[in-house]
Amino acid sequence: MHARSRIKQDIRDLLVGALTAAGERVFVSRINPVFLKDLPAIQVYAKDETVAGDQPGARSRVLIVTIGAAAGGADCDRQADDLALAIETAMDQSNNLRESVSDIAFTGTVIEYSGDGERNIAEANLSFQILYLG
Repeated sequence: MHARSRIKQDIRDLLVGALTAAGERVFVSRINPVFLKDLPAIQVYAKDETVAGDQPGARSRVLIVTIGAAAGGADCDRQADDLALAIETAMDQSNNLRESVSDIAFTGTVIEYSGDGERNIAEANLSFQILYLG
């Protein structure tokens, strides 16, 4: 398994263990369809990765991971904000994840809304820069 895959799985396990409002609905993919009835839910996926060094073997890598917090319903924006706070708190306190990476930095959030008044969805997409050897 690539170290990048392991890191995403470790983040998933961390967030499930954090007992967020999403519960077990934490997916290591942005391809998984998430339906309104399944919300709130979290999606963990890699956005970008850069590599330093051109020698074979372990290389220093910078991985950009997005953790999407999605909520639905009339109060979806507050729910997405609450879920985003729970994600930030869990990532800040993650000792197990920090054993497999050199550094984690929270870099920002992009907030998106969609819906038609009856089927509202709010997403808070949190970005983290993760340094590791792999």
